[in-house]
Amino acid sequence: MQYKILVVEDNLPNLENIVELLELSNFIVFAAINGKDGLQIALQQNPDLILCDKQMPVMNGYQLLELVRSIPRFKYIPFVFLSTSSEKKDIEMGFAEGANDYILKPFTGYALLHKMEKYLKQPHAMLH
Repeated sequence: MQYKILVVEDNLPNLENIVELLELSNFIVFAAINGKDGLQIALQQNPDLILCDKQMPVMNGYQLLELVRSIPRFKYIPFVFLSTSSEKKDIEMGFAEGANDYILKPFTGYALLHKMEKYLKQPHAMLH
């Protein structure tokens, strides 16, 4: 089974790099440049995991997470923040809002794939 991954990132070079890495790793990948577009894609494609930047125009990562968690079928979908901020308060806020994990930029492809594997192996990743 191929997992469907939604990547929400407003930095186009970062988005393209992540999408390429995931496609080469045999994932089905959907990309959005802001939270509003990400929500629409999530509703249409039912991803197995969401990778999301925190700071974006139109709708930021926190707002997207709140909306995703309010939709019953997405209540337990793995949601991983991508951010350059290593501030403890920012990381704690992400977890408090319901994120499953937090990956600091820049990150290696191996680190990203390893983190994703952790969540995709959990039973809830295949519930929908």
